[in-house]
Amino acid sequence: MIREDVMVVVAATPADVPAITALWREAGLPHGDGAVHVASFLVARHADGAVVGAVSAEVEGGDALLRSLVAPAARGGGLGGRLVDELERRAAAGAAVRG
Repeated sequence: MIREDVMVVVAATPADVPAITALWREAGLPHGDGAVHVASFLVARHADGAVVGAVSAEVEGGDALLRSLVAPAARGGGLGGRLVDELERRAAAGAAVRG
């Protein structure tokens, strides 16, 4: 398991799209065009720079689609919860981005 204490949660950049798409693919989920929604994503970045998790809330009208992905090697340590907590914190602070 990857240690969570050596990760940071940051806003995703266009350079993160391949890693986010790979997480979707690895989870067996439809991934579409992640580049369209990259501005709505936060990523968990390991100390070595690897993206090991991602979360977004794509807001459309009064609804939001929550997407949360954690690499298998990083599961079981609370990273998914940490990502969702950070997304909620930023949304409450007014930093929510419409996808």
